[in-house]
Amino acid sequence: MFDMEKSKRKVWTKAETLLFLKCYNERKDEFLHARKKKFAYGNVMEDMIYQGFTDTTISAAALVSKLRTLLKQTGTSPCTVPYMREMDEIFGESCLVSNNHTSNIGTDLQEALVESSGKE
Repeated sequence: MFDMEKSKRKVWTKAETLLFLKCYNERKDEFLHARKKKFAYGNVMEDMIYQGFTDTTISAAALVSKLRTLLKQTGTSPCTVPYMREMDEIFGESCLVSNNHTSNIGTDLQEALVESSGKE
């Protein structure tokens, strides 16, 4: 039974996903700056909590995973993807044409979650 609980993944509601995208969009410039991006997901999380997000099991890594999932969806069937308007507002039409954003998320997560090792 312990394994079953361990394998449970967060099921995001529509309201939670929209809040995440809204907060991400408000801080999207932070993800472009070397000195700011290691704190960007944490800042998005703080904004979400401030605006009423109450799930304490969510971490910055979970936010990265959620964004990766949303971006993968845009690469598969853009015409039917929920949240397409919000994704387009954040990433522009490029996320509809190619899925290049997902390749950078892993490194952004590493840089966002790990202390800087002296290089900026």
